[in-house]
Amino acid sequence: MPEFHSVQTYVQIKDQNLRPYMERYLSAIGRFGFNSSALDRWASKIASEPPDNELDYISIDCTWGMIACHGLTLRAAPLTSVWSSSEFPELGTDWLELELLFHSDEIMEFIDDDCRYIEGVSSALWTVVEAFGRLTVDAGSFLTNEVQDGQPWEGQFDRSDKRWKFDMAWLPDEVTQLYEGIPNDFFVSQRHGGLALAAGYLGNTPPWIKEADT
Repeated sequence: MPEFHSVQTYVQIKDQNLRPYMERYLSAIGRFGFNSSALDRWASKIASEPPDNELDYISIDCTWGMIACHGLTLRAAPLTSVWSSSEFPELGTDWLELELLFHSDEIMEFIDDDCRYIEGVSSALWTVVEAFGRLTVDAGSFLTNEVQDGQPWEGQFDRSDKRWKFDMAWLPDEVTQLYEGIPNDFFVSQRHGGLALAAGYLGNTPPWIKEADT
């Protein structure tokens, strides 16, 4: 079992004004009831002490707190990173990664030697995936384990099979053309403003359909 899973989305940094994206990120986490005093202090710093370099906004501590969704309480930690085009020219521009980490052993379990999400967790995590996906139209959002981390986004640049290295994804209409030829073993649902995807190995029903509804 991997150590971490995460939900991540990516924002193009066009004018180094990260404040709107960071505020929306904090708001999204807050709607799930994230309760971290460190995160509150960081949010206050953004509001009251804008740095000389907007990229300083990414210096957030990976502090664990609790979120609540679909009746479950999950431990999670926010994390942000900047991917610089000066180091990775293939990106074309700088990108901001917005992420929420989960301990894998708290959301997954072994059943008959198969590692699966604990009952109810996949539906809960889907709400996070969709919320993150609606923060920006630049790249979509993905639920991955630490081995898959970053691969679906990297695959957008070279159209490689890395695009499909995720458990769940929300793709806004603006990037769905990058994901033509969806593998047959994926659940797919056209939803308002985008496309919902989930790997077929997650179970018999997609995560946007709660277990209680099946």
